[in-house]
Amino acid sequence: MEVGPVIKAYMEAHGIKQIFVAKKCGWTAQRLSNVLNGKSPLTVEDYKALCKCIGVPYELFLDD
Repeated sequence: MEVGPVIKAYMEAHGIKQIFVAKKCGWTAQRLSNVLNGKSPLTVEDYKALCKCIGVPYELFLDD
């Protein structure tokens, strides 16, 4: 399972705007959109930065 769409669903469910997260992470809105829609790969470093920007623990979106 790709984690991008899972993070996107979380953000939508919690009212977190993509543009806010992109700016906070220092990314373009297009880059974030591509990651969340599974069109671009998400590196471990990017995953950690994204979790930090939305204020969730790293483990939240990982499968057991």
